[in-house]
Amino acid sequence: MPLVSVITPNFGSFERIERCHQIVRMQTLTDWEHIIVDDGSGQNTGEKLRAFAETDSRIVPVIANENRGAGAARNLGLNAATGHYIAFLDVDDHWDREKLETQVGFMQSHGVGLCHGSYRIAESEKPDKKRYRAQHPPDRVTHAQLLNGCSIGCLTVMIEASLLRDVEFQKYRRGQDWSLWLLLTANGQHFEKFPGLCCTYTRRSGTLSSNKLRKLIDVWRIYREQESLSVPKAIWCLMRHAHYVLLRPEYRYHDVHLTKITKQQ
Repeated sequence: MPLVSVITPNFGSFERIERCHQIVRMQTLTDWEHIIVDDGSGQNTGEKLRAFAETDSRIVPVIANENRGAGAARNLGLNAATGHYIAFLDVDDHWDREKLETQVGFMQSHGVGLCHGSYRIAESEKPDKKRYRAQHPPDRVTHAQLLNGCSIGCLTVMIEASLLRDVEFQKYRRGQDWSLWLLLTANGQHFEKFPGLCCTYTRRSGTLSSNKLRKLIDVWRIYREQESLSVPKAIWCLMRHAHYVLLRPEYRYHDVHLTKITKQQ
């Protein structure tokens, strides 16, 4: 059984899968499996993924016949996962080489089951820009804090697999990761932040996460359908959430340099 199951959903070109796996392959912690879920990309991507899995026994290919979104793809990955911990890495995002080792060490030494971290934010339209916005969430994130907005970046999250036995990503097109964090913390558990800044989220224009107005509509649905909040409380939480999403006052600029990715033979 691997120590960590890394889950990557993909909808698009196969080349992004190769780059993403290289990031996982360069981790200083090597006891992992990389579950790559092709979410109905077509264009022979599934066949290419199966062939690619033959180059590294730690790759677990999962092929979906139709596109159902990142949440459903991650659920397929969860069903295939055998690791003690679960981590998430999307094809456009980046981890520094020490990410898994640092986070696992923190979780084991502190007895943590739900873990998140700080992360950089890069704009895809400016790939050569050396200054990235850095998001520094609170050290501890509770259910009450999550109701006011999601400060947790999915690419930083690591979860003890046993905590995901009875929950999964819900069928919301936007905010489905935040929805899962709410479910995981509803019983009083909380996320603890591991030290360092070793994750980079790539924001692309036109993506679901960049469409803030439509996202707030799904946020309302989560408040009312999943969290069963009253209309007055849902309105209050939505206002606070909108303030968080639109303003993001905690962004700070830092000069950072990403680990160079070199293709291993």
